[in-house]
Amino acid sequence: MSENAIPGFDAFLYVTGSTTLVAEVRDVELNIEHSAIDSTTHDDVGWESNIKGRRRFTASGEVLYYEGDSGQEELLDRILDGEKFDVVFRPQVGTGNREYTGEARMTNWRHSGPNDDAQAVGIEMQGTGALTDAVQS
Repeated sequence: MSENAIPGFDAFLYVTGSTTLVAEVRDVELNIEHSAIDSTTHDDVGWESNIKGRRRFTASGEVLYYEGDSGQEELLDRILDGEKFDVVFRPQVGTGNREYTGEARMTNWRHSGPNDDAQAVGIEMQGTGALTDAVQS
């Protein structure tokens, strides 16, 4: 077992830059993809080759519904108006730790009220433009 592993509960999601924390996060995921472009020719003698292609990011998660939370309200407003917003994903909060920042649009807001659990909201967003990788100050 690695002593260097970071607990999942240390990850946080912020909207409107790093100023508004989304409260009651149960699960959060940042997905970064790179679509390499096939550049294979006969000169590659049976091996595939590729060149750098487009990149994109998405984020998703689940939060316990908390009416009045400014972070959750921001996400609800953005799914309703379709406007882009600033998003920050921090795997671990604290000076010197990594953070990912970009602009995104909400693509899904899924509110559930199960009979045997707390109300929850599933969220999904798609990045628009570059995602930057920086160190928290």
